[in-house]
Amino acid sequence: MTFEQGQVVLFVGSRYRNADPEVREVTISRVARKYAYVVLGKYSSEETAFDKVTGAEKQNPNYPQHNTAKLYTHDGWAEKARRDLLWKRFKDAGVQFVGVGTQERSTWSTEKLVRVVEALES
Repeated sequence: MTFEQGQVVLFVGSRYRNADPEVREVTISRVARKYAYVVLGKYSSEETAFDKVTGAEKQNPNYPQHNTAKLYTHDGWAEKARRDLLWKRFKDAGVQFVGVGTQERSTWSTEKLVRVVEALES
């Protein structure tokens, strides 16, 4: 992912431990060497750092369970939705992958797996 100052992206996650995740648009306030920063609070100017490459929120070593938020570009969010739909097809077909995280696979590799399953079904 590439982020630029002023770019509108999607914030996905929650700011509190037991809160439901939310999806909302935020604007990149600045981009540094390692992190892209956004202001998440409505009444605060405090910036939150997100990794420029992965979009994952910078880890706070004191509260690692709180760092579950992620930034997505609009294209990245659409790709994630497509990948989730493909993994749902696997689950509905009864295909299980032991020890493989669904979020770790790219859409390209997931589509290849769908083609294999379709070939086996026919």
